[in-house]
Amino acid sequence: MLGLLVVAAVVAAFLVPWGGRYGGYGPAGHPRAVHGPGMFGDGPGRGPGGYGWDRDGRGGPGVAFGRLGDDTLLAGTVVSAGNGTLVITPDGSPQRTLRTDDRTRVAGDGVRSLAELTAGQRVLLRVDGTGDAATVVVAYVPQARVTGTVTAIAGNQATVVSVQGLTVTVDVTAIGQKPAVGDLVEISGGASGAALRADELRVLPTTP
Repeated sequence: MLGLLVVAAVVAAFLVPWGGRYGGYGPAGHPRAVHGPGMFGDGPGRGPGGYGWDRDGRGGPGVAFGRLGDDTLLAGTVVSAGNGTLVITPDGSPQRTLRTDDRTRVAGDGVRSLAELTAGQRVLLRVDGTGDAATVVVAYVPQARVTGTVTAIAGNQATVVSVQGLTVTVDVTAIGQKPAVGDLVEISGGASGAALRADELRVLPTTP
């Protein structure tokens, strides 16, 4: 379920055209005014792959990936990174060890280097070569995101029914101002097991 949301977030960075300004709350309830052309973006970024947005305004996966040529893509979860390798568990496949080098780029949600990758993070990789020679060209760390209606609250766990009709469990421990049942929300964060760990939450205006 959460994997679907992460992949959907990568696509949504290109497809969601509307902007606006909504008050957002992060850790300790500090308010944020967010504005930009993407649902969660602070500003546009552009690269050879077209337009995309991330939380820091650096651009989405279109910037990182561009045209693939003979390269391939691989999605999965980080096991470890270091000593010239990146070990991941690809979705639905056994663990793999891939090469990295001084040309490997890292981008996305709060990471800028291989050293900042941590176990459990979701990654989308651009890979050059196959087998033992497979080398990571780009490692992109997407945010997990959901837009939907809060249908239940139990402690720091919120149940959200997304606009696509999926039911998502959200850990709101880090959010200072908790949502209420009935709120229409935009939530972004990272994966925490099968739940979405909310780093930022916005309550959207609705028709009374």
